[in-house]
Amino acid sequence: MGFSSELCSPQGHGVLQQMQEAELRLLEGMRKWMAQRVKSDREYAGLLHHMSLQDSGGQSRAISPDSPISQ
Repeated sequence: MGFSSELCSPQGHGVLQQMQEAELRLLEGMRKWMAQRVKSDREYAGLLHHMSLQDSGGQSRAISPDSPISQ
């Protein structure tokens, strides 16, 4: 499978470069978003763990059967 004749010109080469640069910018944005998402998920998990340790530390409360937590 080859390139069409329009893409073999210098203008076609420039268009391909622009498309690749746009894809790289998109991927870089996605990488930054994913890194921020991982960071916030990690912080959230740490806070949940800390809260669960505090809750089970000395307060063993019974959950009523009709509580939404027990469902």
